Amino acid sequence: MQGPSSDVVREQLERILGSEAFAGAGRHSRVLRYLVERTLAGEGDQLKEYVLGMEVFDRSETYDPRIDSIVRVEVRRLRARLEDYYRGPGAQDPVIITIPRGGYVPVFSTPALQPVSPAAPAESAAPVTAPVGRTGRSSTFATITAAVAVAIVVIVGTLAVSSSREERAEASSRPAMAVLPFEHYSTRPEDGLTAARITDAVTTELARLGTVSVASRTSAARYAGESRLVTAIALALNVTFVMEASAVQTGDSIRVSVRLVHGVLDRKVWVSDYTFTSGEIPTAAQRIASDAAEAAVAYSRR
Repeated sequence: MQGPSSDVVREQLERILGSEAFAGAGRHSRVLRYLVERTLAGEGDQLKEYVLGMEVFDRSETYDPRIDSIVRVEVRRLRARLEDYYRGPGAQDPVIITIPRGGYVPVFSTPALQPVSPAAPAESAAPVTAPVGRTGRSSTFATITAAVAVAIVVIVGTLAVSSSREERAEASSRPAMAVLPFEHYSTRPEDGLTAARITDAVTTELARLGTVSVASRTSAARYAGESRLVTAIALALNVTFVMEASAVQTGDSIRVSVRLVHGVLDRKVWVSDYTFTSGEIPTAAQRIASDAAEAAVAYSRR
């Protein structure tokens, strides 16, 4: 079956980008438009992670996808945003744009037509070998309906249990991490507020990634300023990795040093420094969370 034309796909693209679901999604809108236009131009085979990092995310020529996972993270978020759109306002749209997992080339399709049930033959046209009373037909129909209903309940219940087990298994297979409140080593209240903002932002971004299991901000905050062993904190929070960090603010410049500690071995497994301005905290939090999660997953696979 032939897919939708380029003009129809572009109309759908504008419909998506103009929707409330994509309001304020500047980066995701830019990524989606880039992927769609390059694919319509016949350049889908060039949609590689390195190319996206350079042309869409403004990375330099030294960009290394193995270290900086921004493309994978943002496309994963874009994919989820598209799925939410088609579950909501776009449920009746004439064209479906998806980004299959494991790649960056979008797929354009139209909703499958629902099969139309053939009309039931007239009652008089069916050969009747023995008269059946109205009450008998109703009783038989009711029995069949009840049996079908029971079967549906059993199937749905089985699928729900299976799905729940799969979700629990997936959650248990992800590395567990706690983000301790970022230290700031300052007596100025504004520095404390900045450190708290970064802590909250990194914790939130880690949870959004879905590649690691994250202890709640409230639980981790109990250990602010405490000189307890990391192994004790990890045990109390039931996590494998503990993120420690310090934030030093000079004017509008913020320098953050992040350390990922294995809570059982009490060994640093990853260290990185970041410098950014106060206006770049959301973007910096995304990078910190992405890098830390990737480090935790990589170490867990060793």
